[in-house]
Amino acid sequence: VAYADEGRLMDAIKVYNQMIDQVPSAEALGNRASVYYKMGAYDRALSDYTKAIAILPRSARILTGRGDAHYKKGHYEAALKDYTQAIKVNKLYYYAYSHRANVYRLLKKYSLAQKDYNEALKLNPYLWELLPLNKITMKRRLIILHIF
Repeated sequence: VAYADEGRLMDAIKVYNQMIDQVPSAEALGNRASVYYKMGAYDRALSDYTKAIAILPRSARILTGRGDAHYKKGHYEAALKDYTQAIKVNKLYYYAYSHRANVYRLLKKYSLAQKDYNEALKLNPYLWELLPLNKITMKRRLIILHIF
């Protein structure tokens, strides 16, 4: 993990390959998938996330990661399915709500996006700046959050 955090992605892949060769755990597969995702190798990320989910199907983090890889590939319905499953597994996992909201917004399902953004912000009020609402004015942001 330290290699990935330092931007040494190929070194991180080598370490995860060794770990997976010894014991193919969901954690190691999910972490390698995350590195592949950072590298833009979305097919490899999808493969590893899917293997990790086969081992540990109730991991909101891994389900959300696979949803993110689907999103990057333009597989929006598959992404929605993974985000929704992540929320079923862990109703407090705000990343799944905010990422699902991004897909809903892209698909112009604005009321569903608003609902998920609101839920993500209830769970983590510090998420405000991470939300991709850059084209919405402050007043509209406040209306969306029912604060105005």
